[in-house]
Amino acid sequence: MANHRDRVQMAIWACLVVSLIAAFLWSWRKMERPVTDVAYIVAGKRILEQANTYHQDWLLMKKPTTLVINDKQLVMSEQGWVTPVDENGYNNCDYWWKVLYPKGEVFSGQLDRVEMIDDKDSLSCHFYYLSEHEIVINLVNGRLKIDVPLTKK
Repeated sequence: MANHRDRVQMAIWACLVVSLIAAFLWSWRKMERPVTDVAYIVAGKRILEQANTYHQDWLLMKKPTTLVINDKQLVMSEQGWVTPVDENGYNNCDYWWKVLYPKGEVFSGQLDRVEMIDDKDSLSCHFYYLSEHEIVINLVNGRLKIDVPLTKK
């Protein structure tokens, strides 16, 4: 009799534990997308913060056309924002990314591809991640803009 009661009690506890684990996994799955979105928004803010730091240095150094910081020569726009011009004088999104976001990864996400759109008055670099997120760095008429469009799923 006691053995039967112990089995029933153990089965009830097992059902309770399985139910709690299932509820946790369901809640986690529901929260995973918003948490990941916030990580990419924070990365965009860090990029902007780094760009603002270079902008402040540019102002303090009396608006030079180039800045030398950490042995890197940064070409600045007329408004004082870092441009994506690499050491060879070419527009290079990868170079811009390394200058503005040295950490390079977001939430251990891998950078899938980079696209550059170069128009007469603007340059945009789109950084796509395998997690279907994107970070866009724009330089329009010499002014910098960071955008983190969120996909709806």
